[in-house]
Amino acid sequence: MQAMVDEQRRLQQAKQSLEDMEKQKEGSTAEAVCERLGRRQFEEGEDLFAVQWSGIHKMAQTGDIRGLRFFLEDSNTPPNIRDDRGDTPLNTAAHAGQSAAVEELLKHGADVNAKNNKGWTPALSAASTDHRDVMMLLHHAGADLKMKDITGSTAAHMAASTNSVQSIKAIYECFGDPGVLSAQSHNGSTPAHIAAIFDNAEALKALYELGANMDKQDRSGETPAHKAAKSHHVRCVEFLQAVGADMNTTNDEVWVIGIDISM
Repeated sequence: MQAMVDEQRRLQQAKQSLEDMEKQKEGSTAEAVCERLGRRQFEEGEDLFAVQWSGIHKMAQTGDIRGLRFFLEDSNTPPNIRDDRGDTPLNTAAHAGQSAAVEELLKHGADVNAKNNKGWTPALSAASTDHRDVMMLLHHAGADLKMKDITGSTAAHMAASTNSVQSIKAIYECFGDPGVLSAQSHNGSTPAHIAAIFDNAEALKALYELGANMDKQDRSGETPAHKAAKSHHVRCVEFLQAVGADMNTTNDEVWVIGIDISM
């Protein structure tokens, strides 16, 4: 508890330093604050590396390359240190779409497939926020876009959940295989199921156009059409009907798909 209080005090001091230095000439702020944070972290030990927002994670999130280099080179901060959520700086940069920061971290040995506490890799993080350029960078650096989180979800599932069409296209481009867009999680859900659940018709359309299976059943026997109909997601139901998805499948409860699309 005392360590948390001390860390909050240090972060408040850093914030105050930033406010004070913003009054000085332009160009000095980022470097000076990075130096203050970096020296404090370096001098006080690796126990500070596990706090939710360490200095290097903040630099990764904002894309501050000078700050990253200070931590990685001058302070010898390990590139794969983790915060309380298990995120490495690369996870953080990927989620924020900071492509330059991603490149810098990779140059310094960041683990391209590092998983956080939920099993999210940098690629899953980038897919969830539709950062296609970051996904391609990670792929070319050796990222496994088929890796799954603790629920069995892949980058394609993440992209479908947030209607991230460009990420879906990037995943297909990396493999050229529609099967990767039909992967099933632990409960049997495909990316199409996820898109239907969240009423993400654009993602559902992209999945269909790239060859994803629209009729797979999950562990409860439900298809994407079931998911859309149960939530009264009319756009998704109409789309699935239009492309010839099976609307007659029954689930384990013998529940037949049905929705008044005039609602």
